[in-house]
Amino acid sequence: MPDIDPSAADPKINTRPWHRMALRVTALIVLLSLTACAQTGDGRPAPEAPMTGLALAETCSALDPLLTEASALLVGRIVGEGAGAEVSDELTHYVAALEDVLGRAPQALQSDLSAVIKALDRANEQLGSGVAVTGYEFIGTSGRVRATCETTGIKTAAEQKAAIEKEAAEKEAAIEKEAAEKEAAAEKKAAEKKAAIKKAAIAKKAALQAKIEASYTDVERRYLKAYADWAGKTNPAKALHKGRAACKKTGSRSSGYSRARYLLNHAGYTDIAVKYLCTDYMPDLRKSERALYEGDYSVGKKARPGTYRTEPRTTDCYWERNSRGGDIIANDLITFAASGATVTILSSDGGFSTTGCGPWIPL
Repeated sequence: MPDIDPSAADPKINTRPWHRMALRVTALIVLLSLTACAQTGDGRPAPEAPMTGLALAETCSALDPLLTEASALLVGRIVGEGAGAEVSDELTHYVAALEDVLGRAPQALQSDLSAVIKALDRANEQLGSGVAVTGYEFIGTSGRVRATCETTGIKTAAEQKAAIEKEAAEKEAAIEKEAAEKEAAAEKKAAEKKAAIKKAAIAKKAALQAKIEASYTDVERRYLKAYADWAGKTNPAKALHKGRAACKKTGSRSSGYSRARYLLNHAGYTDIAVKYLCTDYMPDLRKSERALYEGDYSVGKKARPGTYRTEPRTTDCYWERNSRGGDIIANDLITFAASGATVTILSSDGGFSTTGCGPWIPL
């Protein structure tokens, strides 16, 4: 394509070849400054492009190739690489693209980007008319846009690292929280399951106990009530077992005296068992209740007439029967009695005294 003669635009411009060459070198230097790695407004190398998802960074990323290509095209036209309407059409395309970005750009870029579009539009009109211009206005305004992109709202490397570390920490915390929640949920589920099993076991035991209690006879229920009154809270099945065992042991004695001795030495639930579960031994229980211990007794009131015997292997036992007037009717000092000492109290006696003999059980 033919070079544009600068004298056609301005008669004052010297059209000698070395002037034309100086103009082209200047344009090339401008092109190199615009297409090199991004620089700040004062010409210093910009920091590495940040990896960020901010709206400003996204806008700057979209602007960078548009400004670079438009600058290259404009400078190319100045040095004679393009001409007329062809160049104007291409620059019109970049104007439209920049206007599209302007509609979505953040506030920080609105003013400078509007100035860039106006400058490029004016330069485009001049180029389309065949006027050679350097586009200084466009270059200056686009430089301000680049400076804004590089210095405003973009995270530094330290901020990026802090953001990455924060995100990692938040992610780790979220994972730990989720794990803790899962563990808590599992523990809660296990506790609920354990409680449900325990509740079911208690219910089953209660149902079984109710079934067992429903099978009790009236006599057994009366025994259990008396046993509970004596022992407090108790297990009915165990109480019945103990009562039946007591009846069995009582019945294993060969005589009334032996049974009375056993009942005398096992007073408590054994008495209750005899009263309700094995009433055949009630006479023996009554005898054990009439036993005479060490002391003085009035005949007819505390000491009933009848024959009494002490425990086997009695030693150092003294007893005496007294008349109603207090005289001694009979007495004895027993040093040893293998089968126990025996005494008969008559209804005519007035009293009975015993020392060191142990209980006297009615025969």
